[in-house]
Amino acid sequence: MKKIIVISTSLRTGSNSDMLADQFIEGAKAAGHEVEKIYPESHLAGTLFCGGVVAPRTIDGNRKLQEAYELGKSVKG
Repeated sequence: MKKIIVISTSLRTGSNSDMLADQFIEGAKAAGHEVEKIYPESHLAGTLFCGGVVAPRTIDGNRKLQEAYELGKSVKG
C-alpha cells in the first residue's frame, strides 16, 4: 500500500480536471492505496516551489499547501 496525495487546483468543483482527479483516486483506492485529496485555498497560477520539498519557501501563508507538505514528509518512497 502507498500513500498518495492528490492536490486539485481546479477552480470549479466538477470540472474535467476535478473529475479526472476523482477517477484517479477511485482507481488508487480500488488498488488498496491510501489517498487524500487537497484543495488549496488560493489560486496557484505561476506558483514556483523554490527548493522543492527540502525548503518550501513559497507555500508560506497557504494552510492547505502546508498540510500537503506535512503529508508528503510522511510518505516513504
